[in-house]
Amino acid sequence: MRPILLCMAVAVFGLIPDHAGAANTPPSIPPISNQVTIQSLPIRISFTVWDAETPADRLSLRLVSSNPTLLPEVDACGTMDAGFCFSGSGSNRTLMLRPDGTNFGEAVITVTVADDAGATATNSFWLTVMVLQPHLSVSGIPDQTTDENTSTPAIPFRVQYTGFRTGELSVKGTSSDQSLIPDPNIVFVDSISNRTVTITPTPNRFGQAVITVYASDGEVKGAWSFLLTVKGRLQIALAGRNQVVTWTVTNAALQEARQITGPWMDIVPVASSPYTATTSETKFYRLQKL
Repeated sequence: MRPILLCMAVAVFGLIPDHAGAANTPPSIPPISNQVTIQSLPIRISFTVWDAETPADRLSLRLVSSNPTLLPEVDACGTMDAGFCFSGSGSNRTLMLRPDGTNFGEAVITVTVADDAGATATNSFWLTVMVLQPHLSVSGIPDQTTDENTSTPAIPFRVQYTGFRTGELSVKGTSSDQSLIPDPNIVFVDSISNRTVTITPTPNRFGQAVITVYASDGEVKGAWSFLLTVKGRLQIALAGRNQVVTWTVTNAALQEARQITGPWMDIVPVASSPYTATTSETKFYRLQKL
């Protein structure tokens, strides 16, 4: 057969190779490294996709979770729900993973990319969700001072919590000196994390007590201690050449000294309020806690 006739036969009977009917090339997705996070903390993962025939914008993505309790197979784009969200355009894509609530553990996450012809490529990685260790703390409260028969002002403090509560958050206070500050006299006002405490001394008492504020969720506890000083009020008035000393506290004895720095001496017999010094000497007085 002449060459020209052979060419015509090839053209007629379709013997010339048809490149349009060539096999479709599957898309590609590079490996994604294993991921680690803590409870409820989202992860964002950047990755790329590519295909020889299908434009990158038309490549579709699908996610499969081996542990839907940990990571549900739910499209959570635009929500705060647990699940996943694919975003991005072209070859540059992003995967957001948001684990479910208080759950923790491991899951195999499989990402599949598909082209227009239905060809696919997959990539799998491990997702590890660790337990967020609960921590409860009470902010620093400075040492406080008040007078006898006088409540403290409302003292502000904060309770800070990380993790997941096992119960309702409660706050209470204890005193190292129940005769001066009984526990029921430590009163709290709650407002989420911003709180106040007011402390009322026992009437006609003075001294010092260590106040400890506890916060608890039933298991986890946080605490802070500070010193409360209750001052005994001493009043000195002059009546002629006499000094008249009065006080109201019941847990104190009057002492006197010739200098403010002492030495301080007990008055014998024990002075009771009011006490009148009939000397013309200048003397200093203080109350000594019994």
